[in-house]
Amino acid sequence: MVTVYGYTAQESESPFKRFVNSIGLDYSKLPRFTNGQIMALAESDRTTMHRWSYKGGDLPEETLELMKFKLLRDFPIEQFGI
Repeated sequence: MVTVYGYTAQESESPFKRFVNSIGLDYSKLPRFTNGQIMALAESDRTTMHRWSYKGGDLPEETLELMKFKLLRDFPIEQFGI
């Protein structure tokens, strides 16, 4: 368990990590992404990303598709896959 600013969470519960693994990439093989990089990848605003990352909110389907496209383009499954 990790505690940050009084909130306790498990690292394995990261929605970005679950998303990356769900599209066939191995999260542990990718370089680390900052929150700003994830927000730029999703072409989304800070409020939406915060709601997704920390509050359990959903991202629009088109945002998820855009992230999937960019990740698979930049990190091919052959090299970064599970």
